Amino acid sequence: MMMKSWVSVCYKCCGHKALVAIVNGHFPINKDLAIELGALMMQIEFGDHRPVGGSITIAQEVYQRVETTLAKSFPMKMVKDLTFDERRQMSSQLTEKWAALRGHQPAQCARIYLNVCRRWPFFGARLFPCKQKSDYKPLWLAVQEDSISTLDLSSLRLAHRYPYESVVTFGGHKDDFMVVVKQSASLPFSPHQLQLQLGTEKLLFAMRPGLVSEVTNLIASYINAIKIRQSVGYASESTSQAPISPGDQSPVERGIPAKPRTDGPESYQVKTGSQTSPESSSQPRWQRKVEVSLLPTHVHANGQPRVVVSQALGKTIEPNSA
Repeated sequence: MMMKSWVSVCYKCCGHKALVAIVNGHFPINKDLAIELGALMMQIEFGDHRPVGGSITIAQEVYQRVETTLAKSFPMKMVKDLTFDERRQMSSQLTEKWAALRGHQPAQCARIYLNVCRRWPFFGARLFPCKQKSDYKPLWLAVQEDSISTLDLSSLRLAHRYPYESVVTFGGHKDDFMVVVKQSASLPFSPHQLQLQLGTEKLLFAMRPGLVSEVTNLIASYINAIKIRQSVGYASESTSQAPISPGDQSPVERGIPAKPRTDGPESYQVKTGSQTSPESSSQPRWQRKVEVSLLPTHVHANGQPRVVVSQALGKTIEPNSA
């Protein structure tokens, strides 16, 4: 049985990401939910369950498929901690749930699988193990398209969330990852929920040096994508309205004021700029060409500059080394 093409593409992209997160313990799941999702995975991969009916061949086939699912679709730590009796009981429950899905199409099961996973707010986020330098408590640093969050290491519950609008600067700081965020508080009895700015807070996270570069690059990419989306959306709205005067701010200038750190060996600068030709200098700013690109602020130890792909232009930029 083949899934519908669009469901198949969605499942291959998102389903594999969800499966990897579950196996690696990056998704909050208990035994009951693991069995439900495992049965859906078996229906997607193997189709309908065939009754054993006294056939040794079919019994061996079912046993092998159940063991394969336990090894490849369940959290490794959960399966590792099972006793012999608990594993046998889980295998029996998994087989029963798989048999109950008889007649369901793989596309339907894939849709249910993804809908269950998407209920978790951090589905699709990248989780990085780290320790916050204030108390050295192990936690997860979750990086997603609109914010940075800290999660409890075992329960994966949200501890703090920092939207990119509140990020002032970020990047490598000595051997740690640093992010500076704005602090604010809602004014009491305010009809429009006005925010009172209370200064900034510096957060330091201890992690492996290789992860510092990865986290910095990922956050820069997300902020860069937001700026591109803002500029495109603003320009498309402006075409159907009255022209904006040249003195108005450009879409990027009104974007997120994130300024990544430049004092660390793995820091990046999110650079925005407007490039205009001499004959177009009289055009309103919203009509001018806007280039948004990621540019590294340091070269590698071997003296070679990092090659960065510009998401705005869709081509490779090779910056000059300092």
